[in-house]
Amino acid sequence: GGQVDGYVSDLQGRFNLNNLLAADGLQPSQPDVDYFKRLLRVLELDEQLVGAVLDWLDADFDNVRFDLDGAEDDYYLSTATPYRAANRKFQSISELRLVKGVTAEVWNKLAPFVCALPERTTLNINTAQAPLFAALDDQLTLRDGEQLVTARGEGGYDTLDDFLMQDILVSRVDEQTRSLLGVSSEYFLVRAEISVGTARGRLFSVMERKNANLRALARTQGTW
Repeated sequence: GGQVDGYVSDLQGRFNLNNLLAADGLQPSQPDVDYFKRLLRVLELDEQLVGAVLDWLDADFDNVRFDLDGAEDDYYLSTATPYRAANRKFQSISELRLVKGVTAEVWNKLAPFVCALPERTTLNINTAQAPLFAALDDQLTLRDGEQLVTARGEGGYDTLDDFLMQDILVSRVDEQTRSLLGVSSEYFLVRAEISVGTARGRLFSVMERKNANLRALARTQGTW
């Protein structure tokens, strides 16, 4: 009467929210900020949300430095259920629901296209979906993104140059944006679903694969 199902997805086929800050933990990484703003626009979300996300990430506890829509402890401690800004890297994308401006509607649109990984990562062009491609340049559309997904076929793009030579992308991706892209991945999400009778369970594991070694970075039930 029971069943177990398993699924593996590539987390580097999503935008890593922790890329938004430079290595010092204070200053924004401008190429990533610009890319995230474009992604928000593609998803028909307010690009000013980036200010609140950056303030949630940065190590500065007091100063709202990122746009008028940023938020630090003063804002979060004044809510009906007070809490503090994390001021560190995202450990899980579920934290987004605590960030100023991230409503349930925003979360549902954004969550499938973002991840939270412990180090700077590139976006794998062989597993990224259409909205992530459309965000590479202001002139690209969601339809363009879908064409790029179709063009990679089952075999994918062998190199980054093969991808950038697509007619849609010629002269549209600058060097800074190019630096955000790659063709390999080290982080994956494993989802296990178990059902026994009327009982249901779901387990998520974030896995890291490096130098032929595989390890679990996090495991959660219900959501990741």
